Amino acid sequence: MDVIQALLTLDKPSEYFEKYKNTGTFPQLDALIGIEQEPRFHPEGDVWNHTMQVVDKAAILRDKAENPLGFMLSALCHDLGKVTTTAVIDGRIRALGHEEQGIAPAKKLLGIIGVDTQTVDYVINMTLLHMRPNMLVSQKSGDKAYKRLFDKSVCPNDLILIAEADHASRPGFEDYTEARIVLNEKLKMYNEKARD
Repeated sequence: MDVIQALLTLDKPSEYFEKYKNTGTFPQLDALIGIEQEPRFHPEGDVWNHTMQVVDKAAILRDKAENPLGFMLSALCHDLGKVTTTAVIDGRIRALGHEEQGIAPAKKLLGIIGVDTQTVDYVINMTLLHMRPNMLVSQKSGDKAYKRLFDKSVCPNDLILIAEADHASRPGFEDYTEARIVLNEKLKMYNEKARD
């Protein structure tokens, strides 16, 4: 079984990646091991653990994605930038700018996996935007902010799913109902206006 089959068929794709952990097969993933995260927001531990949980949560949501392969690859790549951005700032572990810093390692990992340019572009777009849906919900942002976000996204539906997988994969943060309702309502309004 190859990476793409694992991502598209396994209930827990993390089991596939655990077999290759620290083997050098996927160096961009190995680099996540030991990269600490703020315990209050990430009780699961380092970025490797978080990424594996996000990939498994994404597998549950995979059938709702418009681009299942791109969606699963985005779950795998979304936090690769934390390797170079994680630092203790004012007593907290932060990874400021990890979205942008994730572009280069994501391209390298996708090159190893072997996907087409369109899929790479999709994953880069999702990596850059993956934090924004939950940020807009927490800030109680207005419709214009959501419109700007959805305009930037190659697939707003899948972006919302990535945001859910990222947030709801963490212990203690599993209930995503409220955010899902808000985001789906905003997307419905956005799609209706696009049809007008």
